[in-house]
Amino acid sequence: MAGKTYRIAKRSDLFATDDWSCVALRLFKHQYVVFPDHAPQMGTFIEQIGHVNCEAALTMTTEVCRAVTASLPPGTTELALTADDRVQVVESMISLGTSRKAQGACFIRSEGRLIVWTDRVEDLVEHANTLEAKMVNFVWRKAGANRFGTTTPAPGDASPSEIFERVSTPAPPVPSMQKANPARPSPLWRGSSGALGFNPFRSSRSLASVATPAESIADEKRPTDSTTSLEPVHQPGVLESGRSQVLLAPFYTGCAVALNFLMISLLLRNTLVTCLLDGSWMRMVFVVLAVPAYFLVSMFFSDTIVNVVAHIIMPVSQLHSNGLYYSGKPPRRITGTVLPHVTVQMPVYKEGLESVLMPTIESLKKAVATYELQGGTANILVSEDGMQLFDAVEQDIRRDYYDRNNIGWVARPKHNSDGFIRKGRFKKASNLNFTCSLSMRVEEILDGMRPEAQARKPANTFWNAEDENELYQIALEQAIEEGGNRAWASGDIRIGDYILIIDSDTRVPEDCFLDSVSEMEQSPEVGVLQHCSGVMYVANNYFEAFIGHFTKMVNYSISWIVANGSIAPFVGHNAFMRWSAVQECSFIDEEGDRCIWAWNMVSEDFDMSLRLSIKGYIVRWATWSKNDFLEGVSLTPDDEVNRLQKYGWGCSEIMLNPISQWWKKGPFAKMFRKWLFSDLALSAKMSVLSYMFSYFAIAISLPGSVGIFVLQGFFYPEVDHLFLTSFQVWVAVVMVYSVGGTLGLVVSRARSRQDTIARAIYDHLKWMPSLVLFFTGMSYHILLALLAHPVGYNMNWAATLKDIESSNFWRELPSILKKYWHCLLLNGAIVVGIVVCTTPILPMEWRVDGIYLLFPPLMLAVGHILYPFLLSPYIMSFQF
Repeated sequence: MAGKTYRIAKRSDLFATDDWSCVALRLFKHQYVVFPDHAPQMGTFIEQIGHVNCEAALTMTTEVCRAVTASLPPGTTELALTADDRVQVVESMISLGTSRKAQGACFIRSEGRLIVWTDRVEDLVEHANTLEAKMVNFVWRKAGANRFGTTTPAPGDASPSEIFERVSTPAPPVPSMQKANPARPSPLWRGSSGALGFNPFRSSRSLASVATPAESIADEKRPTDSTTSLEPVHQPGVLESGRSQVLLAPFYTGCAVALNFLMISLLLRNTLVTCLLDGSWMRMVFVVLAVPAYFLVSMFFSDTIVNVVAHIIMPVSQLHSNGLYYSGKPPRRITGTVLPHVTVQMPVYKEGLESVLMPTIESLKKAVATYELQGGTANILVSEDGMQLFDAVEQDIRRDYYDRNNIGWVARPKHNSDGFIRKGRFKKASNLNFTCSLSMRVEEILDGMRPEAQARKPANTFWNAEDENELYQIALEQAIEEGGNRAWASGDIRIGDYILIIDSDTRVPEDCFLDSVSEMEQSPEVGVLQHCSGVMYVANNYFEAFIGHFTKMVNYSISWIVANGSIAPFVGHNAFMRWSAVQECSFIDEEGDRCIWAWNMVSEDFDMSLRLSIKGYIVRWATWSKNDFLEGVSLTPDDEVNRLQKYGWGCSEIMLNPISQWWKKGPFAKMFRKWLFSDLALSAKMSVLSYMFSYFAIAISLPGSVGIFVLQGFFYPEVDHLFLTSFQVWVAVVMVYSVGGTLGLVVSRARSRQDTIARAIYDHLKWMPSLVLFFTGMSYHILLALLAHPVGYNMNWAATLKDIESSNFWRELPSILKKYWHCLLLNGAIVVGIVVCTTPILPMEWRVDGIYLLFPPLMLAVGHILYPFLLSPYIMSFQF
């Protein structure tokens, strides 16, 4: 295979006839098959390519390659072939092992050759030909610029003079991960202590200190509408150019509050008139006590009414512009030799390596390669919660895959192994904490060891990447030993300036790192840049398609609300996080451990956004990635119930303490009180409360409709006529959410050119029956979650299904009955009870008649019974 690949490359004229060249294919770890293998210099090449750890490599020695390298002055570290393609440069073959793998190529300046590598043998020659074409274009651009006496580049290209000015700086005497001078380390690299005291309106790195005069000149030549220099662009508390605080959302929230007050005023007026007529004032006491709860539960209803009107008649251009909390347009790209380091952190449990993890990591590798070609650095860090749970064979497979792809990983012990506890009801947060703690401890050890190690170096030598890597391995081993050797870890587990947090079933766009870090660099007040995600379909069944549609509509609604000026949500994945901000809002738990994520909270992402807002940071919602971040959705109705129950539980635990603690801590949680009395705008607080109490509104629909049925069915006409009938409430809900909400979204999507009006109408009408059944059958499950936390019931959920599992009618039916037996039993009893109340079995005075009383509770009860059956793709496929 190596010989055949060599001959194919030779036919493409990638090798010179007067110099040695070869193709190397990996056989085992650090072992390569080489063809031809007669050149004495190949020993160094094979040794160094083993450090790069690629699958296939070749040495390119074409004339154009020699011409390009001959133009490079000594000390050059990289060459920008185009504005978005930089290739690293080392002085000699002995330094090849320190190069960054993701770039896929490296110039050997003293030998006039280019080393090209890939992770797939079949891509090697094509990749080399692509680089050859780019070098040819580079030479022609340089020749044209010299011929006409100008250095003005074509749009989007760097001029040759600018290129050689930039790359002429000496190689930085630091590791490839850290591009700042080690004598003046960046605070983001100082582990647990370096980022504390961070000012949210100042840049986290001394950007001016890394710009050379040549770069400043080059930056002045760049078009100002597409790029910006690494110089700080903010005065404290001032938004960058092109952003402003949009005030539509506060206006809409104000209108919704006014509408809510109007409805409450009408209720109080009717109550007052009734009390004056019959002289009984007890109902007034009851209504006044119920007003706060009524206001909060109905706030989302009022919000929806106002937003339906706004969707139809108010401006939509803000969806394509930038605001404080929203980015509809990509930022100006930063330039310079030093770009922020990005760490991609991915929590993993027992997902399949081939079915789930490999496709995600392949998309990450493309994004990392693109960013490194643009001049940045990045690493992938896996929080492996399943490694120590698998058998030895699976462990070896995963270790080998991570090692082959230069992926750092950290694995903690299984639960109750030698006294180790995996904290939390939902293990994701404590898994991430374990990785972050080990990484921060490694940094602390490095900071303590580095000065002494540097002092031992000869006076005329630099602290280089090899020195840093050797010290890092010592620090990693020491950190693991300090923890009793319970942690397993390998590869690069250091965390950079920014973290891209993703789920294991994610697809990342190839060119997203540079734009994202550019926005974060230009907006120091942003703690999290949350990307709006598209939907990744894997099961291709109708339930996944339905939830995909629902997810798209939710994301569009979020985009609409945030573009209007409301605060942005943090959904916990597909988001870039500022590492210094995350460290600043960390806390010490009851056991004395420093925590980045709140392991004792189900909604750890919501808790993180609250802590960031208290520290003065904001979350920003970005749609300029065009939904190219893809996320998996729930594959079964069971998964979706679990998801909404987690949200409901999270809202309850953020707001309320367990009832058993009310006597000493009060009913409201400390974090909620702190957030409620923070400096956050009142309209933003109302928006968050509206969302949180929407779960309470859904939860009370079933018990509320049954309660009204009992009151009005058995105690009429004694019951107070101030109570609305369930049918009146149902009509209001249908008109506002189903009719109004659908109309508003259809018109808004068409007006904002997100979709054609015909397509939008078709999509909404197509999934309307499923949507009605979905929410009709959800009240009981959310009610359980909301009540479980205050009463102290230990509610647990299975891990979200990410692998496609085949099933059929007979396997699914017992599973449904096992999980939903209490729901089916209760709602079956409600149906039977309602039916009995309409029959002659009961005396006439106890009989309940009238469709207005019977329909709403009967519809909700039947919906709960049908939900797990009609929405299950395995049940409805009738595969036995």
